[in-house]
Amino acid sequence: LRKVGPAPCGMGGGGEAVLAVVEPRAGASIDPAKLLADVREVLGPVKTPKAIEVMASLPRSNAGKVQRSELRKARWDAAGRTI
Repeated sequence: LRKVGPAPCGMGGGGEAVLAVVEPRAGASIDPAKLLADVREVLGPVKTPKAIEVMASLPRSNAGKVQRSELRKARWDAAGRTI
């Protein structure tokens, strides 16, 4: 992994759950199911994200920090709501 960023993901019934958004290192690939199983082993089922999404590139500020607000905005725009 190169970077990991949290983002909300809508769940059925209008609730929310944690979605991990990851960026692989250059030339590497990530199997989301295997990564989720590995994370579950370390964190346990309660702290494990409900899903993992792989992005080629995470949105970053000029300082190089992951812009979590942009990750959230894309999902809220797709859902047609904010919370």
